[in-house]
Amino acid sequence: MNRKKVFMGVVGLAAAFLISALAANHDVPDFSQQSADDLYQAALMKKEAEGDLNGAIKLFQGIVTKFPGKRDIAAKAQLQIGLCYEKLGNAEARKAYERVVREFADQAEIVAQARVRLAALGGPGGAGGLVTRRVLTDASGVGGVLTVGGVLTADGKYIRGIDWDTGDVVQFEVAGGQKSRITNRGPWSEPEKSYEDQVFSRDGKQIVYDRFTKDGVTQLRIRNLDGSGLRTLYSEKGSYVYPLDWLPDAGSILAHLYRSKGSELTLISTADGS
Repeated sequence: MNRKKVFMGVVGLAAAFLISALAANHDVPDFSQQSADDLYQAALMKKEAEGDLNGAIKLFQGIVTKFPGKRDIAAKAQLQIGLCYEKLGNAEARKAYERVVREFADQAEIVAQARVRLAALGGPGGAGGLVTRRVLTDASGVGGVLTVGGVLTADGKYIRGIDWDTGDVVQFEVAGGQKSRITNRGPWSEPEKSYEDQVFSRDGKQIVYDRFTKDGVTQLRIRNLDGSGLRTLYSEKGSYVYPLDWLPDAGSILAHLYRSKGSELTLISTADGS
């Protein structure tokens, strides 16, 4: 007997049992006794094993509504709604993906997938894979607080930069326009004034930047926002390196490395600098 068919049959029966246990009162899912993970798996079963896209949409929508605090699962559920609509040829797919981008900015990987689907659909917001939105109607108040250029945080709440003179992180609140400062309390062996590029970690707790020593050697430095945990991640005479981004798990930094023989993209471990 074909083992794959037997397995899929068992999966289908399990999915049917779980989904039927969730349904009550005219097929409205009963979420009271189920976790977000269980419901998400049940919805996937509904979509993949049974091919019931409309039924899966209903379950995914319930997850987004019932578990807004489970940001990772809610974002995945919202993405799945778009995928289901897209398979159905329904124009609601675009709205579903746009909601992922708009409401789940802190879930970078899911947002990236939504943007890919928007690009594939084409049209406004999707052509070329680039999705843009206005952050500020008037950015004139940002320049005075950010002395080293600003970086929008992953959640879209702040524009942050480093103060060259103090090493403090300065930030501009997008919604309210308030300016604040995260005071650097870390021990400095020498003034850190020759900043070039800076990248904040996805969780907003750390920063990596490149700087020049007094001897003109470029270094890649990493620390917590308040200055603690300062260490040199990379240093090599005769080369130039600047950071591009953090990997989602914060285990490595993607950097551009220039040497006399040429340039290359490289991953540098945040654990040991390898």
